[in-house]
Amino acid sequence: MPSNQPTPEICFVNMPMAGVTRPSLSLSLLQAILKPHQIHAKILYANLWFLDFVGTRVYKFFDDSQNGVDAVCDWVFSGCLFPDFKTDTDAYFEALEQTRATVTQLHQDYQAVLRLLRKNAPLFIDGLVKKIIKLNPKIVGCTSPFSQHVPSLALLSEL
Repeated sequence: MPSNQPTPEICFVNMPMAGVTRPSLSLSLLQAILKPHQIHAKILYANLWFLDFVGTRVYKFFDDSQNGVDAVCDWVFSGCLFPDFKTDTDAYFEALEQTRATVTQLHQDYQAVLRLLRKNAPLFIDGLVKKIIKLNPKIVGCTSPFSQHVPSLALLSEL
């Protein structure tokens, strides 16, 4: 971190599945409210890092699945929270196919893509943890509407 930047007391993390076309209004407002009180807060855009991690086409698939019915993002990150729990992946994919007629538009073998993401989700969380630890904030807060609950809990449990 450049020496002219103070160490943030608070680190706000805009988690994966947040929109990627504009900054977080809620986190920006929180940051602005804290500034007159000399509380330095930094916003980390993990949603953009996740976009880079998975690619535009896959991120769009996640973005399209935010209706909460299929819980794709929750499934991908749940292995970070519960690594010893053996999920019934075949049953999940069967249910996913029934709720999403367009699921095969992601990739001919979308199941392989999602399985790979679930396997690599801990790498994403570990990288995010390292970025936050490097900043050394006193407090870390995450966005957590709908499909961000599990990724947020996965991150916070590792911190």
